[in-house]
Parts: sequence; structure tokens; C-alpha cells
Amino acid sequence: MPAYSEDQILGLAPDESSMKSGRELATTRKWSNTGMSPLGLWGECQGSGKNPYQTCVDFSGPAFKCNCPSRKFPCKHGIALLLLFTKEPSVFPSGQMPEWADAWLRGRAEKTEKKAKKDEDAKPPDPVAKAKRQADRAAKVESGIADLDRWLQDRIRQGISNLASSSHIMWEQQAARLTDAQAPGLARMLRQCADIPNSHEGWPEHLLSRMALLHLATQGYSRIDELDEDAQHDLRSIIGFTVNQEELLKEDGIKDHWQVMGQRVEYDERMKTQRTWLRGVNSRQWALILQFAFGMAQLDISFLPGHSVDAELVFFPGSLKLRALAKNIGHERKKMDALDAYESADEFLVDYAKAMALNPWMETFPCAIKNVTPVSTGVREVVLVDSKKNVIPLRAPMFEDTAGHWNLLALSGGRPLDIFGEWSGRSLLPLYTMPSEHSCTKSITQAKDPISEIRSRQDAGAPRIEPNHAEESSYAHDGGS
Repeated sequence: MPAYSEDQILGLAPDESSMKSGRELATTRKWSNTGMSPLGLWGECQGSGKNPYQTCVDFSGPAFKCNCPSRKFPCKHGIALLLLFTKEPSVFPSGQMPEWADAWLRGRAEKTEKKAKKDEDAKPPDPVAKAKRQADRAAKVESGIADLDRWLQDRIRQGISNLASSSHIMWEQQAARLTDAQAPGLARMLRQCADIPNSHEGWPEHLLSRMALLHLATQGYSRIDELDEDAQHDLRSIIGFTVNQEELLKEDGIKDHWQVMGQRVEYDERMKTQRTWLRGVNSRQWALILQFAFGMAQLDISFLPGHSVDAELVFFPGSLKLRALAKNIGHERKKMDALDAYESADEFLVDYAKAMALNPWMETFPCAIKNVTPVSTGVREVVLVDSKKNVIPLRAPMFEDTAGHWNLLALSGGRPLDIFGEWSGRSLLPLYTMPSEHSCTKSITQAKDPISEIRSRQDAGAPRIEPNHAEESSYAHDGGS
């Protein structure tokens, strides 16, 4: 059976309230009729009603079931039951499952077995039919891209300034045509463009750069046979072609001890996307693990920010080899004692420029920098200053309100931090911080006039924060205690 840490379990909680209540309920006096089997846990928790709530945890997910009226998933009872098992496994004797637990746990196990057998018995795809489907899609994509290129030329001919008064309907109609043409990646990029007009100062330049990337994709696809194999994979990925992950997992990967540098979750209606960044201790290879969960399904908790774990990663084809699938994940997790980070923003930007030259459609790039200090330059504006006094703008939405604004400043206390985040080409979205080894030496606030110095650097042309209100994120902090 898997071993979960307290941090991993609490990471499953849907909100702070469930996390707090789960901790409070994780005590033996709240539970009765607890037990376990190789399939999972069960127990009854006394609530405010006459009958106790019946709660189950399936080890294979973990997955949760509870007959309480809460609409949160997992509820506080599921979190508490798994926490209690982690703290006091002796109160979960092996034995016969009660009927209500048996029906759910065995039902899930049988569904898993049937699915596995169905996959095993599945006939291999007909190569002739597969080739026809691929040819049909290629024709649709080619037609959709040609239509997009004409549309882009019309917009440029009419002038970018005219897009200030354009409606979302105009963008959505063209994006829908791309979706119909089976080019969902380009449709997503076009929908992102729709949010740029009038969103911030300097939006015409921003919009033009995004439309230029779409144009680059249309021109690149017309000459795709002239590109090298990695560049072809990059372009096909941007358009929306996928890679067979089952086949990819059959390949040999990179075995290493991986630091979990940061993690965030994006929400799109009922779909959750978890982005987890890893860094190989020996290979020094960056890796991005994407996990998807729909509706009430749980995201994977194998990778916990601030910890490291042994694993084998298989990388998707492409120029940068960033996105990966994990297999053979070890059970032991160790607390990270330091971030594998750049000494300054200058060093990072050298590698970022090389990456952009290989894949100009790259939207975010992993960035870890040592010894940076958060500094407030205004009521709602915070930047980072590295050891060479480079100014690093921070990305919204972390600073859409003063709570987020002051949180990072409070964590720093005016002293340096080591920080990891996603660099967008314009600003950094922090995902994880830990105290810098220099945090006990010199503070930026001891400078003669740091605020005036930073403002003068910005007036000289340093980039400023440009909010992107379409994203949601949070960051973790290791207090070092």
C-alpha cells in the first residue's frame, strides 16, 4: 500500500477550511469501526447527526467516498481518515470490510480489472484506417491554417488599433473554425489574443507579438517537411497534434533523483490541470509533468514541492525536451535543502534566449534564481532584485490584491530568498521559495535608497509588471524551520 506524507494528504484538500477541519478530525476519539484491507481504509466519524458518517479511502487513487452532505471533494472526513491512518496505523486493524465499504472498494477494483482486460484484449488498430484518418486530419488542418493566415493578414491590413473595439465574438468565430479544422492549439492561442486589446499599457505590441507567432506557425506548417525532426514536433504540438503516451512510456527514460521545484493548478470550468516542475540532481535536466483531472477526480500527489524523489522520466519529442511522463516513481521522499538555481538573472537569460531560439512558441520557461529580495516599489507593485541588482518583474495574478503583495514581502522580511517560478518572457510567476544562504548577511533594505534605485532602473527601460488576469496560481514557501 502507498505511504502518504501529511503534506501530500493536506494537498488534496479543496480549501483551507477542509484542511483545518481534517486536521481537527484526525483523532481516534472522533472515529469508530475503523479498519483496512489491501484495497483501502474505512471508518465511521460521528458528526452532528444521529448516525455517524461512513467514510472510505481507496489506496489506488487515492479516491474518497463519504455519505456526509458536503459538496466538497474530498470532504474533511476523507482527509481526516487518511491523516489518522498516517499518524496511527495501529487503529486500523485488518479484517472483514463492512458491507457499505465492501460494495464501494470492490466495485472500484472490479472496474479497474475490467478496463485492464479490455485494453489487453483490444485489437491493434487497422493500419489502413489509421492512415486514412491521419490523411483526413492533415487535410483539415491545412485548410484551417490557410484560412487563419488570410484572417491574420486581413487584421494586419486593417490595423492593430482597430482591434481595440473588436468584440470577443470575432475572435471566437475564427477560433471555432480552427477547432473544427482539428487545430485546437492554434484555437487556444487565438482565444488568448482576444483578451489582450485594452488590457494594459502597451497592449498593441503584446498583441502583435502573439499574432506574429500564429503567422509563424502558419508559414512553418507550409514548409514543415523542410524542418528538422525536433522542430516538426514543436510545430505539430503547437497546432494541437498529440503523442501516444502509452507508446511513449515504453521507451527508456532518464533515471535520476528529481527535485520538485514548484507546482500550480489551472482551472478551466470543470477541468483541472496540474503543472509540476522537476530538476534532475545529476542530469540537471528540467522536466514538466502535466496532470489532468475532470470534475471530482483527484490530481496526482506523487510529487510534493520542496521534496525530492527517485523516478524515471520519459520526455516528449521536441527541441527543448521539457514535458515528460513519469514512471517507476520511488516511495521515499526527502526534504530539499537547497534549490539548484542561477546566481543571477543574467545567467538565466542566457539559457532562456537559447531556448527561445529553438522553440519561439514556448510560453513559459523554468526559472530558479538565488539570493533575490522582494522590494515594494509602489502600493500594488513588487519586484525582485538579484545579487547584481537586476530588477525582475513579478507576474499577476499573485499581486492582484494587497494580501498577495505583502505575503512575499513578509516571507522575505527584507532579506534574500532563493526562488523558483515560471518566466513568461515578461515577468516571473513565483511558485516556491526558501531562505537564501545569504539571508543572514545583507538585506536590500540596508542600502542607501533601494526604492529610488529600482525606480530609476525601471525609468531607464527595465520591464515592468504586466498583469495577466486569466491565470490563477499560488506559491509554496519553505520557512527553513
